[in-house]
Amino acid sequence: MGNSMNTGQKISSPATIDRSSALVLDNETFEKLKQFIYQRSGIYLTENKRKFVETRLNKRLSSLSLGSFSEYLSYLGNMGQQTKEIDKLMNLVTITETNFFRDQAQLNALVEVVLPQIIKIKSDNDKIRILSVGCSTGEEVYSIAMLIDHYFANLLSENRIEIIGTDINHQALQTAYQGTYRSFSLRGVPQEYLNKHFQQKGDLFVINTQLRKYVQFRHISLIDSTAMMALGKFDVIFCRNVLIFFDRLAREKSVLILSDMLNPGGYLFVGQAETLHGLNHSLDLVLFRQTMGYKKSHS
Repeated sequence: MGNSMNTGQKISSPATIDRSSALVLDNETFEKLKQFIYQRSGIYLTENKRKFVETRLNKRLSSLSLGSFSEYLSYLGNMGQQTKEIDKLMNLVTITETNFFRDQAQLNALVEVVLPQIIKIKSDNDKIRILSVGCSTGEEVYSIAMLIDHYFANLLSENRIEIIGTDINHQALQTAYQGTYRSFSLRGVPQEYLNKHFQQKGDLFVINTQLRKYVQFRHISLIDSTAMMALGKFDVIFCRNVLIFFDRLAREKSVLILSDMLNPGGYLFVGQAETLHGLNHSLDLVLFRQTMGYKKSHS
């Protein structure tokens, strides 16, 4: 997406680099880096994120023996079609803070209203498919799986549930794949679920294989419409605290993609600080107890 950048700057040799202080991200280079990141992820970095990016990338520049952020842009541009460094960049500029059962009101809506509705309109052989966009280290995906096991265990035993998580942060997805967490992440997990679905190994807690077989993870950018649509249709999509990082154009594109991916009668949940108000979409606002979502009509 977009052309590779090459600022034409000569990369300094390690011997000429002064590392006595952190490197500074100037206005011009920040604008170019913002565009590079935006083209590949839809993430729009505002001015107040400059220090965040500068701090996150300083260690990376040091490990590459680069003496300035403009040299880093040259390095990215010279990578051609290689994605390894771009993955590292996305890992550094995306925020992965999350925990289990983070938005209980939305999860309550899922088990109390949404899933019972969907079960009624599905045939006995149809799978119910749930997508978590921007799933980070996987806590949301596993939270959903645990709730379904608790309230709709027959759906799991009959192999009628499929849960997929996507993210652009490869490092975060590795944690999700492994299903291994420290106790701090588990502070919202009920003791009953902790006993049933985790095995403790030292100071780590590992999701058991029985639950993990119902979930999948994919390294995909939300604005990559081809890759997203290839995942197929879903009955419920969670896209929480993702759109808040996008500008209006990227938000509208993302909502269109997500709407197209919903089955008729399917639901989309976004973050509590996010809204689709003012965006072009065909979804209906639905109010639940203590939260809201969006529904795709059957027509």
